[in-house]
Amino acid sequence: MAKHGPILIIEDDIDDQEFLSNAIATTGLHNEIVTFADAIAAMKYLLEVAAHPFLIFCDINLPKMTGLEFRRQLLTNEKLRDRGTPFVFFSTSERADFIREASALSVQGYFLKSHSFDAIVRDVQLIIDYWSLSKHPFSF
Repeated sequence: MAKHGPILIIEDDIDDQEFLSNAIATTGLHNEIVTFADAIAAMKYLLEVAAHPFLIFCDINLPKMTGLEFRRQLLTNEKLRDRGTPFVFFSTSERADFIREASALSVQGYFLKSHSFDAIVRDVQLIIDYWSLSKHPFSF
């Protein structure tokens, strides 16, 4: 069941990886958290494992392949697209062109990173609560 699958964090900043991982842990969710410093490693993982992730948190500005490029590749890969994994951008960028493109790529959310741990926990809790209740292809 995907709701028990891993939560992926694709973030090149180690401090931000830890911040988001700790925020997820604070919610009481017991899913495995798998982190990647770049989207190429995340793509390799997704193509090689049978697990269906519960949720993907991704930064926009990543080395080697941007978050937007990563999302595009997920959508063009039939196997990964059909998993229907909720995909959320967590970024420091408020660039309108990034937000428009993210929307065009059918992401399930675009959230600004906060420097407040409490604000991150609040946002993460909201996202997790929503996707825990929502039905998607591998949720039943």
